Amino acid sequence: MSNSSEQKSKIKESLVSFRLSFHHALAKKRSVNLPTFLAQKYLKDDVIQKIVSFIKMLFKGKAWILAAVLSIWNKGVLFVELLVKYKVRILVIILLMIILVFLFTLFFQMREQAEYQIIGSDLAVNEPSVILKNLKTA
Repeated sequence: MSNSSEQKSKIKESLVSFRLSFHHALAKKRSVNLPTFLAQKYLKDDVIQKIVSFIKMLFKGKAWILAAVLSIWNKGVLFVELLVKYKVRILVIILLMIILVFLFTLFFQMREQAEYQIIGSDLAVNEPSVILKNLKTA
């Protein structure tokens, strides 16, 4: 029981320190936005910075998506907060991804079945019993 309370207190402390540092950055510079702040605070590699800029360009200002991606990098502390705050959006995105995967697998299974049916119908016509039956009726 004390272990979970320690984890909760650590999460709370890290969230408070994050908020304080973000508000401090806002006080220093008015044009600070959350994705840029997260990128500067937690990501130092040039490659990761390029990934961040690509995600920014891809989602065009959807800061909660970028924050979710970056928070996974930060040991999931911010992800918990975002999940609570934007749980409907995240659940809808996950549900849509599951539905898309299901539809793709269904499509490929149906296509594969159709190919087997075509091959099977060709084989059925060329079987000796079918040929004899066709000769008798002719």
